[in-house]
Amino acid sequence: MAYFQDLCAQFRRFPTAIRYFYLTDMLFAFSVSIFGTLFNLHLLSIGYTADHVGQLQAVSAILMAAVAIPIGLTGDRWNRRTLYIAGSLFFGLPYIVLPWVSQFPVLMAVQAMSALGHTLMQVNESGILAGEVDARQRASVFSFMMINFFVWQTVATQLAGFLADWLPAGPSTVYQWPLVIAGVCGVVSGIGRALLPFRKQEPVGRRLNLRPSRITVKLALAAILSSVAMSLTMHFSNVILASRFGYPASTISTVLMVAGTLGWLGSLLVPWSSSRIGNMRGAVTMIGLQGFALMAMGLAGQPVGFLPAFWSRAILGNMQASLWMAFVMDVTAEDERATAQAYIICARSIGTAAAARGFGAALAAGSFVLPFTVASLFAFATAAFIFFTFRKQALTATAVVRA
Repeated sequence: MAYFQDLCAQFRRFPTAIRYFYLTDMLFAFSVSIFGTLFNLHLLSIGYTADHVGQLQAVSAILMAAVAIPIGLTGDRWNRRTLYIAGSLFFGLPYIVLPWVSQFPVLMAVQAMSALGHTLMQVNESGILAGEVDARQRASVFSFMMINFFVWQTVATQLAGFLADWLPAGPSTVYQWPLVIAGVCGVVSGIGRALLPFRKQEPVGRRLNLRPSRITVKLALAAILSSVAMSLTMHFSNVILASRFGYPASTISTVLMVAGTLGWLGSLLVPWSSSRIGNMRGAVTMIGLQGFALMAMGLAGQPVGFLPAFWSRAILGNMQASLWMAFVMDVTAEDERATAQAYIICARSIGTAAAARGFGAALAAGSFVLPFTVASLFAFATAAFIFFTFRKQALTATAVVRA
């Protein structure tokens, strides 16, 4: 009980802008969760395959890789908040359009527009939030962000299945109107984020330095490895549940809802983990354990074996995301946070594009064990790389937080 009272006290000490940010993040969670649950099922319903899903993910990832670094450099040297607001307003609009498009080239183009808006947000968001608090509060800020997001993701994921059953069917599939609702939530979330009272963070100047620091290069390499490990469950969970086990949309939303519930409960432990073993060691532990969960998922031929491993990975993945985000902010200079995040997103997008293309083709061909085996090996490789590469930086960052 004392631990949860301390969490509540930490929340009350956050700046007003951070607390309001969590409110807009609720709508963002509704948007991406409903869309993420139903859009792939919509594609399968209009005749596309897991291979097409992989191609769409790859196109989005390639675009993110292409624009992330210019966006990061511009944010650090000009204005992170302006770019962040532009992305917040822009990413939800394509969600409204995508359900009504059936031609694959047009689908790719509209999906790419959404990816551009998402990139503008992702590159600048962490630096803006980190700039609102001191080093001791960062892990808690990102932990609460994950908790808040996954609480509402849990609700929205369950709601997605019901919306597909309750709302009138669209001209092509039962998923079209729920996907429109997802887009509207995204647009309203963007308007709310444009009004957040973040403090003014001065840019570092007009001079551009395209050469990344050594720390940024190491973080980018870690992002490539981890993106391959995590892309299978991030982008193909609903496809696997539908094609492998024959689950309908309502059952898939329930499975993902349970994963979200367990995930945010795991996020509650992030401040404790951060204070006990540090952000880097905590992230490494969670990534390594995810390797075992992915291996178990690949070996399981029935839901009774697959689902517990799937839900366990959700807990570990949510904890890893908060700890790793806090560590990245700890080891990057304040005037390079957007740039560092841009290189990380660029690297992660490259890994995701390759993995999505490969995993999509493998799943479409009926292969199940191989994709999960590859993903688990990349998870182990990521954990080892981060641990042996960032040991010195982890000691320094932990000392700053404890001070």
